[in-house]
Amino acid sequence: MCADIELKKFINAAKRNVENTFAMRSKHPTRYIIASSDPRFPYRVLEDGKDVTPLPHYIEGETYLNDEEYIKSCKQIIDLSWDVFNKPDDSDYPDTHENTEPIINAVRGIGLMPRLDLWNNPDDVKEWEEKRRLERIPSMYRLREDPKKDMAETTTEFPARLVETPLLLLLDLMSDLAPVGSEEAKVLMQTNKRMKDKEIKDKYVVVENWHDDFCQTDERIFRNESTQLSRPLRANASVEAYDSDRITTYVDLGVSDAFPRKTSRIVSIVSLEMNKDDETALQFYGHEKKKPEEIKWLESFDFMHTAAIVERMLTANLYSNLQSMYQDRLYSPKPVDDFKYIPQLLWTCSCPRTYGKAVTSICWSSVIPEIFAVSYGKYLFESKVKNGLVCIWNIKNTEFPERMSILPSPVTFVEFSKKYPRIAAIGFWDGTVGILDTVLREPELIVKCDFIVGLLHPIWQIRWFPYRDEEILLSCGENGQLHQFELDRKFRNKKLLTVRRIGNTARKGIEMPQIDPCYERSSFSPAIMFMAQYPNDEKIFFLGTDQGYVQVHTLYKPDNAIEIFGAHAGPITTIEFNPVDGRIFLTAGCDYYIRIWGYGIYETYLLQLTYRNLYVDYAAWSPAHPYMIVSLSGCFIDVWNLKKKFFEPVTSIENPNQNRNLIVSFSPTGANFLVGDMKGFVYVYGITSLPKPPEDPLKKLAEAIMFPIKYDEDRLKLISLKLGPPYLPDRVKEIFSTKKKQFKI
Repeated sequence: MCADIELKKFINAAKRNVENTFAMRSKHPTRYIIASSDPRFPYRVLEDGKDVTPLPHYIEGETYLNDEEYIKSCKQIIDLSWDVFNKPDDSDYPDTHENTEPIINAVRGIGLMPRLDLWNNPDDVKEWEEKRRLERIPSMYRLREDPKKDMAETTTEFPARLVETPLLLLLDLMSDLAPVGSEEAKVLMQTNKRMKDKEIKDKYVVVENWHDDFCQTDERIFRNESTQLSRPLRANASVEAYDSDRITTYVDLGVSDAFPRKTSRIVSIVSLEMNKDDETALQFYGHEKKKPEEIKWLESFDFMHTAAIVERMLTANLYSNLQSMYQDRLYSPKPVDDFKYIPQLLWTCSCPRTYGKAVTSICWSSVIPEIFAVSYGKYLFESKVKNGLVCIWNIKNTEFPERMSILPSPVTFVEFSKKYPRIAAIGFWDGTVGILDTVLREPELIVKCDFIVGLLHPIWQIRWFPYRDEEILLSCGENGQLHQFELDRKFRNKKLLTVRRIGNTARKGIEMPQIDPCYERSSFSPAIMFMAQYPNDEKIFFLGTDQGYVQVHTLYKPDNAIEIFGAHAGPITTIEFNPVDGRIFLTAGCDYYIRIWGYGIYETYLLQLTYRNLYVDYAAWSPAHPYMIVSLSGCFIDVWNLKKKFFEPVTSIENPNQNRNLIVSFSPTGANFLVGDMKGFVYVYGITSLPKPPEDPLKKLAEAIMFPIKYDEDRLKLISLKLGPPYLPDRVKEIFSTKKKQFKI
């Protein structure tokens, strides 16, 4: 009874405290709500440091207590616990039952248990309490909680296990050698006789065992969804080799059907000879001159294809970060003023075969953007290089070329066909041209034409030009002749024109140096150093000569030049049209200048760039940024930004090996470029601190060209008249917009 009285007093006091607290709430503006770890009260309300959290509504006849009050007031109830509850419900103990009834009601009001009979088994009580805690209805004061969204778990990390195999063997030649007349020889002779009923009269008997332990994977490997990753959906621009590629290649080889695990076969004597070049060569003597099937298999296309894939995978382990930089377009999010256009050397493409040979041309494949062809020959006439080389390089394999063709004469130019991407046209130093099939493991010349053998003049360029839904093949060289080839088995050619030496009669272009009349009457024609097709009209092409003149011809009447203008006071090394606006083109020459011209505007140049007293060996437009140019002068690589500076390059770097640079070519994306030098090195550069390509490249190009010539009235009139919008000065735009005045030139 005493416990019942004390409990009622505590309940009344709690009710008064709650009423007073809620009555004073409006008088205390300082109020804090904090989170609570108690699931019944997910938050606490504090005012002036006091807990004023509201309790659930009271129900008549039930008891509600806070956590702290429950611990203090019900301590006596908990102490009674099992001594009272575990007694049997018997009539012999009436007083005990009457004394525990208030306690039962109080505990039920607290909500700890619905029935006392569960307390007879403590394990059942614990299980029931856990179930009640998980399934109970939240109180009316619980904060609102949004249900968790069902989201699929995506795994970003995959476990990989590297297992080292005890044997990595490509080919095992286990020979049994025994002198004639011994017991071992008799056994070997009997074995050989059983395999092949033929008597061997050589001095030694050789029995060789062949093994096919050539890889580190299980022979019985199959695709399985539970063990293998599916091939990801990706474009053919990646630099990684996936597990699915390895499996597909392995299955295609047919390893289990190639030959048995161990095979004993008779081979004639194998001798090793050391050549003068310290190269070991296998020579097969005797009756059986054919190569064993295993060696044929090692030279097969399937094995070489697999070896190339493994080679790319091993190379990717070393250059994966740099290859990712090549693919990711090193664009910078900085403001425009901070762009510095800094070339970063990613890697160098070279091999022992290319050392000492000059890089004469670079051409990208029009189908596979990771493939490019490089021709190797000689740059100087006194060079002692006697043979040439054409290598097909892959961005995925930076150490070794995918294809290599060794040719009898130094190569001067190579270019892929756009209509037939598997073939490439090649020009040679000895005046011959040919067609190379690059799909073969060792590319070979399909056809070859030696129509200028007697003259021994180098072919400087051989180009594929689209014309009337077809492609025509044109070549030019040191003899000043332009030839066209027929793409058939006979590979016949016809001469289109022979350029004539221009005297002092040309009036357009820059002021050319005066020529001695005796030299002018010479019968020798000037060399055609460069040719380019006008992108807006496929029947018009430009020829650059070693005199410094640019001649414009048409395929309808190629003999007569429609325009001739002086571009440089020396041989022309480059003619290249802008990738955005075909009416704008640049020329580079041996007079230290890069000049920018407009189609039809041959009286004067639009811009000229110079920075060093060195020959400009090559220059190229960026396909992504139409106002950016990369030029080569000696061992220097200069990056020009016409929109930022036109009197000096924004960035200049030197050749890593201090060699003279000869050729530069941008990648199809425009974020990388290749540079070839005189010693056979091809450097792959990525431009860092580079802005993203402009949304309106034609407008940006016009702004870059118009800014430095806005005070030159003569050039402004020519551009406005012949090029039109957007190459118009601001004041002309205002006149056209207001329509109040008539613009006269």
